[in-house]
Amino acid sequence: DVTGAYYANRLALCEYLDKIKKQAQCIVMREIRPEYYSPLGVGILRQISRAAFEKQPEKFSSINEALAQAQTRLKQPISNYTSISFILKNYNKQRKLTSFF
Repeated sequence: DVTGAYYANRLALCEYLDKIKKQAQCIVMREIRPEYYSPLGVGILRQISRAAFEKQPEKFSSINEALAQAQTRLKQPISNYTSISFILKNYNKQRKLTSFF
């Protein structure tokens, strides 16, 4: 069940977006590895996410470049995430408001 993790990360993201007065979509990728032997609860996720938003962001020229960088930090194939991500499946498919007129 990922509901608690979802809301913990969502809270940190919403706090950050409110602080910078922006709207955005976000993908959080988290692996549970064998060395993670003792679940610490969602509080730790919220704090880690808050800390991540305090760091200087990395910037990429394309979504593929960003995913390639993410893959260097993950042990699982990035396709495990991209195949189930609603955001990535619909990336660049949002219609502009003017397309309705």
